[in-house]
Amino acid sequence: MSTEWLCGWAARDILEGMGWDKHSAGPPANFSITYPAPSVPTGIAMPAALTYGGATQGNGGQWLNFQVQDGTLQGFIRPTTNPIEPGTVKPQIAGICGTGGNGAFLSWGADKKFYVVDFLGTTVWLGPSVTTMDAASPQWYVLQLQYNISEQTVTLRIYKESDGFTTPETLGPATASDFSIGPSIQVIRRGQLSGNPTAGWHWTNELLELGATWPDPKTSLAAVAVNSGPGADNQTSWVRSDTGLDDATNEYTLIDEIPPDDTDYLKRTVNVATLLQYYGHAAGLVPAGQTPLAVQAVARNKSVTNAQIYHQCGLKLSASTILGTRRRVGEVGSGVAGAWAYPSYVCSSVKPGGGAWTIADVDNVRPGHGSGTATTGEAQCAHHLIYAAYTGAAPPQVPTERRRAHQVI
Repeated sequence: MSTEWLCGWAARDILEGMGWDKHSAGPPANFSITYPAPSVPTGIAMPAALTYGGATQGNGGQWLNFQVQDGTLQGFIRPTTNPIEPGTVKPQIAGICGTGGNGAFLSWGADKKFYVVDFLGTTVWLGPSVTTMDAASPQWYVLQLQYNISEQTVTLRIYKESDGFTTPETLGPATASDFSIGPSIQVIRRGQLSGNPTAGWHWTNELLELGATWPDPKTSLAAVAVNSGPGADNQTSWVRSDTGLDDATNEYTLIDEIPPDDTDYLKRTVNVATLLQYYGHAAGLVPAGQTPLAVQAVARNKSVTNAQIYHQCGLKLSASTILGTRRRVGEVGSGVAGAWAYPSYVCSSVKPGGGAWTIADVDNVRPGHGSGTATTGEAQCAHHLIYAAYTGAAPPQVPTERRRAHQVI
């Protein structure tokens, strides 16, 4: 198994799951964050929920850092407003596509049944399901959209809370005649891409599993911001926004607020070296007796005036590291300056140095962020978060809201 992406909107920031797609334009229409996630199922940990609902189109996506591969997109969904289909376009939930479209999308129709549709929501490849989702009697469902690019097929599995997420309804595989993704970037999108149907729902615990393996439908997500360091991992070029000075002991206090506080941050004048700086975090993301599946680090960055600055995340365990792909804010095109976004992440199902994650590994791994370019300019980091995905019973809901004394509450 190879987990590529995790998102539970733990930062309490809509843009956390929108990567470099929604940057200078701000959050997409019709989205908000619900914290804590409503009516969390027994045995599942959910950091927060992305909430969608509105009468106009609104969508946003996370551009992923890998060459085209088969995989499965999974998420938990809970209804708030039943769908309306005034035309031929079906209501869309989330899906996988390339930079130019032509992807496969989960759909919840006016008949309250599930479908898999094309990028425009006009071609039905799978459905209707036997399973119905009704906002009048809400519960959580797990949707798994598996896609095979070379064979151009899609398969849908549907689990529901009322049977403990144990027995799926399976639709497909079915041929998706014009299904294509590529050439080198895949995008997870949520919300309505075209037309004017309406629906309302909560969506969380999103993950993308590469290959033909079906993810565990009862996967929990937990996340915390950094809480110590960088200590020995200090890079002196990263300095505090308030003093302009290096502070190896307390720099973490400028990037640990939840939701993010963009008025305090770390900054550096970049050069060719990316120079990642790593931090500690609270232990206990994965509770005793459970099985860690993957770990991810994400950071909130800005390129102040030079859009060519690259940002990067890493994971460090002892002396071994795993690095994410270096990305600019607004990577597609020439980059964007002056806007906050989450341009880079790193997610791994194996620990740095190799092998399966243990609970002790998750406690001790250090998330890191860095910025660099062949030219100069100021880079900033306002927030740094670490995720863990695991199977088993849920710990207390994390992360909790954290605000500094200088903030107005």
